[in-house]
Amino acid sequence: MSAKNIDANKMFGLHDDIRHVIVADSMGDVINIFSKTKKTWPLDVQRQFSGIMAAVVFGISEKVRDIAGNVEYIVVHYEKLKIIITKSANNIYIVSTRKSLPDEVIDKLVALIKSEK
Repeated sequence: MSAKNIDANKMFGLHDDIRHVIVADSMGDVINIFSKTKKTWPLDVQRQFSGIMAAVVFGISEKVRDIAGNVEYIVVHYEKLKIIITKSANNIYIVSTRKSLPDEVIDKLVALIKSEK
């Protein structure tokens, strides 16, 4: 793990429902993938889908920053899980969780990521 990344164990330690953490650079290139489950998404899907999706979403949101302010985080609710996407000063984080993850844990997760040095 790069010294610039948050320790994934700190994120996993916030709640048992946090399952995967993908770290991408601002261009959407995946830097690190962490998982605490036996079953993971195929590596090519993680790399292609996650990083690119995050970079595109944040790129589009930059267009309305003057009106709406900065994006704090994005949550995508799937039938079986949630995906939380947020940015630190250096990276984009894509975190998959069980659908039952409480909103207050999302706030703690985002605060932890935003504290990245």
